[in-house]
Amino acid sequence: MNFLIYGLQTWCHHQTVASNLPFISKILEKTVALQLRAHLSSNNIYEHFQSGFRPLRSTETALLKITNDLLLASDSGSLSILILLDLTAGFDTISHNILIHRLQTIGISHTPLSWFSSYLSDRSQFIHIKPHMSNTFTHSAGIPQGSVLGPLLFIIYILPLGSLFHKHNINFHCYADDTQLYISTKPSSSLPPSSLTLCLQEIHSWFSSNFLQLNSSKTEVLLVGTPSTISKSNSFSNSINDFSVLPSPQVKSLVSSSTAHFRSNLILITSPVLLTFISAIYLVSALLSHLIQLLYLFIVFLRLGSIIVIPSCLVCPIKLSKNCSFSKMLQPASSPGPRYPTTSHQFSKTYTGFP
Repeated sequence: MNFLIYGLQTWCHHQTVASNLPFISKILEKTVALQLRAHLSSNNIYEHFQSGFRPLRSTETALLKITNDLLLASDSGSLSILILLDLTAGFDTISHNILIHRLQTIGISHTPLSWFSSYLSDRSQFIHIKPHMSNTFTHSAGIPQGSVLGPLLFIIYILPLGSLFHKHNINFHCYADDTQLYISTKPSSSLPPSSLTLCLQEIHSWFSSNFLQLNSSKTEVLLVGTPSTISKSNSFSNSINDFSVLPSPQVKSLVSSSTAHFRSNLILITSPVLLTFISAIYLVSALLSHLIQLLYLFIVFLRLGSIIVIPSCLVCPIKLSKNCSFSKMLQPASSPGPRYPTTSHQFSKTYTGFP
């Protein structure tokens, strides 16, 4: 019993709760989101290196930007340090007061600001799992996941984060609540660079003051460069959120390995797809051969003009309903004329001769 409880707790810990919002609410949010995006674009408020949740910016733009920068640094003989930061339940810990202040700083005021304040306040939620339902509780923080405005408000919430990276001359790219930092240095220099260490300390302080928490277990560090460049570097570790992170040989997102190629990622993705494709080919070929045999037997039986018992091993395991056109073809015609267009009158007579 304790094992089942532990398993349920582990399962719940790894689940992301998405809000099931009313349809009318999403229509209203979409209208507001269109106006908010127009305001962010016309006033150049978007973080330039922010992909996701905005037009013409996706995982593709983030991947191309970071990979291109790392390959250029590698070609010049530099060693790059890539750090992938991940937040723990970033949408659920957003402070409403801080978010309202962020909206004020980007020019939202008066009636629109009051609308956002009303949108965030007095939200209640309950969890429904089949016949079980939890008690209703009120939200004092966070924005609903699964909403239209939620991702856009999260981008506005973390806008000041970009200034920290620019302050320490750290290259970065954000995608949703994931942040990738990278800096290039000479292989002979001490690792990690002091600017990177100071930047990570300020990031940790900024996250704490804004009620966001880094997920140390999902934070990864990768050294990127040529094999000769990496061999010249010294071993090091980064302290992130009081947690020591060592460089990994490969990471799950973006660049797959220290040589900035995607071979392991491609193998990881294509292997199950290839197996599924091969299984589908065998399945389709088996079904096609079975259907061809059944069609051949059907034509032969029509020509013979008599009923022959079909072996059960040749019958396709599909239940034909009365409304199925194929089952209607097997039924005798009620009129002396042919039910379907035929090229031979003899075929029509043979067909209507079914008892």
